[in-house]
Amino acid sequence: MMLHNKAQASIDFMVAYGIALLVIAIALSVVVQLGLFNVRLAPTTCNPAPGFQCTAATMNTMGVLTIAFSQATGGTLTINGAGCSSAANATRDYPAYGNVNLLPYTKAPQYYPAIVPFNTPFNSPPANSISLSSSGSGLITVYCYTHFGKATSQLGNSFSGILWLNYTISDLPSNLNNVQEMASFTAKYT
Repeated sequence: MMLHNKAQASIDFMVAYGIALLVIAIALSVVVQLGLFNVRLAPTTCNPAPGFQCTAATMNTMGVLTIAFSQATGGTLTINGAGCSSAANATRDYPAYGNVNLLPYTKAPQYYPAIVPFNTPFNSPPANSISLSSSGSGLITVYCYTHFGKATSQLGNSFSGILWLNYTISDLPSNLNNVQEMASFTAKYT
């Protein structure tokens, strides 16, 4: 009689846990089929540094970041160089990959894609710098890099990175360049 009770308890235990595991497997299958674990569903975000505001960030499949931003530093901001990287260097003051010295287009054109406004001749280079008055807004276009090189990927995937700026402010001495992390962001490849 005692052996029969133990056998019955064992069967009840196995059936109860078997049903629970089956329910979990079905739930996971449904979640995977719906695509809820898909990295392509990651939202686009932009977390700006004080004095800046990001309004949009997109990446193309060739690793070109275009970010719309505005500034409120209190003076006219002249952006001399930009760098986009998936990580910061060891001291967190410059990009780890790509345009690590935040050089301008004139000194390092390979870090800036040749995207120009529609009303300029086809072979015109991008502007050497961008000037924005206080509360002004503009676009920055720059290649992003990872430890593998340019941050290229397929449509719909996401890239998380950091944008740095090398800039001067009109109210400060002209030889005083500020190097600062402008924003951390996540953008979808479009």
